[in-house]
Amino acid sequence: MPQETVSMRKIKEVLRLRFGLGLRQDQIAHSCSIGQATVHRYLERATAAGLSWPLPDDCDDDRLGQLLFPTRPGPPNPHVRPLPDFAEAQRQLQAHKHLTLQLLWEEYREGEPNGYGYSRYVAGKNMLRDSLVARAGRRAALATRNISWNVTLRTYAWRFTLHQTPCFSLAADRQRDTAAFADERNRYLRHCSDHGASPTTLKLKHNELLWISRHLDSRASHGVGMEALLPIAQKREKLNGATTAAQRVVDIGRPWLRFLGWWREPTFTFQYQCELDRYVTWMRDERGFTPSTVEQWARIARRFLRWCEQANRELAALQIGDIDEYFATQGTGRWSRVCVASTASALRGFLRHAAMQGICASGLAAAICRPRLYRQESLPYAPDWSDVRRMLADAATDKPRDIRDRAILLLLAVYGMRSGEVAALRLDQIDWAGRMIRIFRLKRRQPQIYPLLPSVAEALAVYIDTVRPSSSCAEVFLCMQAPRRPLKAGSIYDVANRRFVALEIKAVHRGGHALRHACAARLLAEGLTLKEIGDHLGHRSTSATCTYAKVNMVSLREVGSFDLGDLQ
Repeated sequence: MPQETVSMRKIKEVLRLRFGLGLRQDQIAHSCSIGQATVHRYLERATAAGLSWPLPDDCDDDRLGQLLFPTRPGPPNPHVRPLPDFAEAQRQLQAHKHLTLQLLWEEYREGEPNGYGYSRYVAGKNMLRDSLVARAGRRAALATRNISWNVTLRTYAWRFTLHQTPCFSLAADRQRDTAAFADERNRYLRHCSDHGASPTTLKLKHNELLWISRHLDSRASHGVGMEALLPIAQKREKLNGATTAAQRVVDIGRPWLRFLGWWREPTFTFQYQCELDRYVTWMRDERGFTPSTVEQWARIARRFLRWCEQANRELAALQIGDIDEYFATQGTGRWSRVCVASTASALRGFLRHAAMQGICASGLAAAICRPRLYRQESLPYAPDWSDVRRMLADAATDKPRDIRDRAILLLLAVYGMRSGEVAALRLDQIDWAGRMIRIFRLKRRQPQIYPLLPSVAEALAVYIDTVRPSSSCAEVFLCMQAPRRPLKAGSIYDVANRRFVALEIKAVHRGGHALRHACAARLLAEGLTLKEIGDHLGHRSTSATCTYAKVNMVSLREVGSFDLGDLQ
């Protein structure tokens, strides 16, 4: 059973309650909402490390982690070869005209008899050279600091060794693999490796896929469903005796079968699926709605149609009282005024289309009343600019996730980008030589060119050079863990929300759009006009920018102190 993971803040609380207040372990477990065995384990580690309460002043989270979890040298891995010093090799080649790569490799093999062969040595050196050429192009465009051969070694080392660490050899496995679907399994494992899967994960997938292949029917290429995969998973659970074995077989086997195109998705009978498909096609092809609008309105219509199916309401006999009942039962206490208004608008559109198709009565759409939303009735939920600076400072570390998050936060706060625009940003939209960045504004549906500010350029260059893995994806921001897929707009929200929560910043909304509002409020405080702010944010009209005039306290005070003279 895996051990419970506890944050460093909670570990400190355990130490305080035990060594500072003298509580029992069961009391500490109840207070911290963790298991008693977990409390006992951390207290044992603290005692072994000689810790007490209060902790020393220099004992931060990193130091406390080192004391509680000291690294123990393990046995050397015979499969891991020593990485050559390619930076030193490059310096030697530049310093000595008649020195060749063959001589350097022979010298390397004299010191490391089990090292890489000549072909891998040359490939590794060329890989480092190409990485440095790309980095040098960005740094020369930024002109922020000189390039040395050592700065890339940290990033390059794991990229070179990732595909060279033979946790298991696919070629060797093919020779002694007699189970069925060997080529299909190896092709999928290569796909996982290309998308950043670790050697340990690949080994786990290899073992589970081997078990599945031995029990899979020879006609699996015609389609495999859950009814065929589940018995294989249950056999695995009976053999291992582990409760998670069956779920692991399903979690690994299903993506493999989907990758091959053999998986049969379970079919759910939905009475109004044909009507919903026609509505989606009409919105997309005839009305030309954006994909986000089509997705949102289709989701609202699907939810309404499922309620009709569960409540035995036929579309042909639908009445306005049924729609009122839907809003009363589904929305009371759950939906805000804005949510009710958007749901009403979406249902109007669907029922209007259904009436044109002769599926329901023609007067239902017009009978739906939505709550009135007044223009400019709310204030923009922008955090203070000092809080934005705190968020950027909190992300200014050398941790890979923080390096990526800081680049994202700068794009949100400096350029006022939407979360979808950050997620869709591509490498070819950054012109390093011209110091420009081309942003595709989603609502305008057209690109917008901005100067690439040094702080943003530096953050992007550090992320691309030291954190972003080598990938065929053109998007700038990728997931930190395998599979290395581009981030979605919801992930950008999580990046901003993590900082709001960690720094305890009070805000009505804590996503990336809050930083967009902070950018607008900052520009307004600097004296820019609403037209200039709207152009910077990519607004289609000035009316969308007028809401920020309500938070311009300097101008509002001037209006309040205006002397009306005899008119008072």
